[in-house]
Amino acid sequence: MTASIHSAQAAERLVPIDYGTIQSAINASADGDIITITPGIYGENINFLGKAITVRSEDPNDPDIATATIIDSGKQGSVVTFENGEGNGSILSGVTVQNGSSIRYAGGIHCQNSSPAISHCLITHNSSVDSGGGIGCDQTSSPTISNCNLIENSSLSGGGIFCDRSSPTIVDCLISKNLAIDSENSRGGGGIFLNNSAPSISKCTITNNSASCGGGINCFGPTCCQPKINNCTISQNLASGQGGGIYYQCDALSIANSTIIENSADCGGGIYCTWPITGFATNWTVTNCVIARNSARSGAGINCSGYDSSVPVPEYNFPSPKITNCTIIGNSASSSGGGIFCDLSSPVVTNCIIWENSPFGIAGGLAGRINPIIRNTNPVIRNINPLAQTGYTGTGTLFGQAPNPSPKITYSNVQGGYRGQGNIDLPPLFTDSSIGDFHLQYCSPCVDAGTDPNIPEAETDKESTLRPWDGDHDGRPGFDMGAFEFNGSIPPVIWVSLNIFSGEGLNTLPLLSRKVQIAILGNKEFDVTNIDPATILLGRKDAQEQIAPTRWSYADIPPRTKAISLIAPYYRNGDGYQDLLFTFNTQKLINLLNLRENGQGMICLTITGNLNDGSLIKGLVNAPVPMPIRKQTQQTQKTH
Repeated sequence: MTASIHSAQAAERLVPIDYGTIQSAINASADGDIITITPGIYGENINFLGKAITVRSEDPNDPDIATATIIDSGKQGSVVTFENGEGNGSILSGVTVQNGSSIRYAGGIHCQNSSPAISHCLITHNSSVDSGGGIGCDQTSSPTISNCNLIENSSLSGGGIFCDRSSPTIVDCLISKNLAIDSENSRGGGGIFLNNSAPSISKCTITNNSASCGGGINCFGPTCCQPKINNCTISQNLASGQGGGIYYQCDALSIANSTIIENSADCGGGIYCTWPITGFATNWTVTNCVIARNSARSGAGINCSGYDSSVPVPEYNFPSPKITNCTIIGNSASSSGGGIFCDLSSPVVTNCIIWENSPFGIAGGLAGRINPIIRNTNPVIRNINPLAQTGYTGTGTLFGQAPNPSPKITYSNVQGGYRGQGNIDLPPLFTDSSIGDFHLQYCSPCVDAGTDPNIPEAETDKESTLRPWDGDHDGRPGFDMGAFEFNGSIPPVIWVSLNIFSGEGLNTLPLLSRKVQIAILGNKEFDVTNIDPATILLGRKDAQEQIAPTRWSYADIPPRTKAISLIAPYYRNGDGYQDLLFTFNTQKLINLLNLRENGQGMICLTITGNLNDGSLIKGLVNAPVPMPIRKQTQQTQKTH
């Protein structure tokens, strides 16, 4: 046999030209050698024997060549083994690893106390009776796994990848159609199972995997050392139990800049987090994530559960993940908690958008076994804390029983409303949610409406845009709500003319009526049918809070003697041009403008919105406020 010598230190050994098998080439190699394999099927198992060598196809960057260069063990043990302390100088690149079968660890590639580099490989149709169908890492292994496809592998735990007390770096990989076989001994993790491990998983697509717990990823163990999941797409995974996308029961975990979408489970379609095994303080963070269109019986987006019937309540710590700058939208639960379900848990939710989750009228958006609930069929549910003897309204926000930990939600846009500092309930005005574009439009009420969460992960948004950004261009940078920070320019404003219709007298807001009506006036230069009514918001000049109309209609409004038209009084109603009439809830307007105790004074109201082409419109109207509302109400009652 001969070898092509590149230098005095390294040789290129060709298989099958120089060596009939890959293992015989490895046996003859020294550190620094490169073994190049011609496309074909090689029926063998290989072991790197602790050598710092490269085993590769003719062109590792060509997926067709990698697919055609196959190492196949014929179900006779692990296909590739690293078990002699190999480091990152031991490289496997650009080959297909298939049909491995192991009784315990790793049907495809087994890393034991080793940290090799594995890149541009297809790892498929491997199985393990116990753990790690595709790749198994144990005994403090820290391999780098990059640009690999792990497809259709299976085991009891970790169908794609299994890690035990290991810290691999997994980057730019596709982990798909792997299975953690559902049985009494299964610990789950269809795509990845982590036991007391601290991997870094980034830029990966984890999709269409299945397991009993953690269809995509299962993080487990009392010393998880904070696995980090960053910039990943976790989609269409299935768990028959908990955690369709991610299941975690460990002391620390960071999920950032990721999309968790269209996963399903019985509990926790997107994410399921439960009490840490040690009962110690936890550091769980979910930041800059889009959690969308997941489904479950309870907690379709996120399920936070602190319950375990075998552990007395005082002896364990309630789960308290920090959920920051996330967009939680379009998730669906068949029972409760479309967006977030809380069971004996205390999540801290900041700068989030929680919108269009269902069931809307029962427990959409947020739910929790925290405070008792009075149920009804109305979309607004009143939740009452019997300990504090205070109540508030929301859209299926909380339900449950004592003990009484509670989620803290602040500076978030929660559909149906939720009590908390800085919270709003307004259409978020995404760029196009129908196609999954959850960037904010420049007129979104979520722009600059958040707060500084004081965590490093939130210093940039999901796309690495720096925070805070002056999105509304008022000279004061502010944090946005949701996963994306608006950093675009604001187009020129198109000013519109307004009318307030009052039944209480000229130039007076009808605050004793159930409704306030304001019209945007059409004329020969401006066609109101070009307005997108769903974007219209009413507020007070120089104030951040706004409310949406309850309804709108088109009409050529006839002249009224009590109409106010202060912006453009020369435009008269009933002029043959369509006008757009909006109706607002009077009580919400009173609360918005803080008029309960205010005396007579002039209020400058603003209407903002968009045309159908996205152009920004704005209108102003000044209106006097009547006497203090409370006194006025009392006087009205006395007359009766």
